[in-house]
Amino acid sequence: MRENLGTSARAVEALGQSAALVVLDIDDFADVNGTYGQAVGDACLQRVASRLTATVGSVGFLARTGEDEFALLLQGQTRRSLGNIVKDIQEALALPFSFDGHSFHLTSSIGIAVRCDGRAFNPDELLRDAALALDEAKASGKNCHRICRRVLRTTCNEKLETLRGVRRALATGRLELYYQAKIALHDRTHRGFEALLRWNKEDGQVLSPGSFMAAFDDPSLSTEIGNYVISSAIGQARRWMMARVPFVSIAINLSASQFRDDQLGNRIVNAIAAAGLDPQMIEVEVTEGVFLSTTSEAVLTACRILKQGGVRIAFDDFGTGFASLTHLRDFPVDIIKIDKSFITRLGQGENTTTIVNAMVGLAHNLSMSIVAEGVETQAQAEFLKAIGCDAAQGYLFARPVPAAVAAQQLQYRARFPEFEAVAGWLP
Repeated sequence: MRENLGTSARAVEALGQSAALVVLDIDDFADVNGTYGQAVGDACLQRVASRLTATVGSVGFLARTGEDEFALLLQGQTRRSLGNIVKDIQEALALPFSFDGHSFHLTSSIGIAVRCDGRAFNPDELLRDAALALDEAKASGKNCHRICRRVLRTTCNEKLETLRGVRRALATGRLELYYQAKIALHDRTHRGFEALLRWNKEDGQVLSPGSFMAAFDDPSLSTEIGNYVISSAIGQARRWMMARVPFVSIAINLSASQFRDDQLGNRIVNAIAAAGLDPQMIEVEVTEGVFLSTTSEAVLTACRILKQGGVRIAFDDFGTGFASLTHLRDFPVDIIKIDKSFITRLGQGENTTTIVNAMVGLAHNLSMSIVAEGVETQAQAEFLKAIGCDAAQGYLFARPVPAAVAAQQLQYRARFPEFEAVAGWLP
């Protein structure tokens, strides 16, 4: 395909014509193989290729570029004629497929890259742009087509720059864990920290993960970051233990990508033991989305190992997904964390108040503790205390701070136990 693109590039530039690369991916084709078997899947792909050849064979160069991916190279097409070709492709694939008494329908996602008016281009750019458009079609719900636009290329460049920056930050020590205190609501005593990742950029900016989410979509980089978070938090817990800092515990967040490692649970338990820590000094937080992901069996296995090793497990962002009582029963959860979105809306309607009240009651009835996230006002704290919520974290009590500042907060509390921390009370 790339060689044909190069030949086409020279011809298009010489003739002053337009060129288009159409990349087509069969939606959820793995389900066909899984349901009907490899033989039916192979026969189905042959039928797809035949239909595509019959539809576009006379107007362009067609090639199979992956197991369930095809590419069509076109020259001299207008926007209207290109749209008609794509419509013909979708209609051809929409017809039912029948094999050995099985009948089913397929849909496709299509990405299109266009070069017009003889504009110079190279094959790699065209392939990249078509792939970007295909990704957008899939992200838009599949069974549709998208044409690459400048904003997609800009987004791609920004993503690549983010990945380079985070890799550099990881190598040079500019990724750092900040620590946000959790406070018992009944007496305002310290109940531990949550470790939160921060990127200290060269220009002085301190970025939270929401600003570099692309790094967590990259499998290898997300694994490296996850390993850094685990080792850094356990290392900090050991340093505080040796210095007799009364930190209680450090909670670390585990992402979905980390559970691809079937030794994750054992690695964490072994690292805690090697550091000489009481397992109660480390907690892990797993979001509702991760608990309910396609890797839920791996999540369950790892969590059971952690639980057996004495590590407490928190169900993070509770209420934002579709968790049920069944999930709370099946997963070895010790702590439920109420998502900030519920706390923010307290007092804005009876429904939210009732839901938060029910969450607290549910946790206690299941012998779990419950923590409210994102507490920013005294009114929120007083309401949560009144309904029996065990602990809270948020800007009302303390912002995420570097380890040295977190230790200062604890030392200050030890000297002045009557003092109530508020956001920004230490630099």
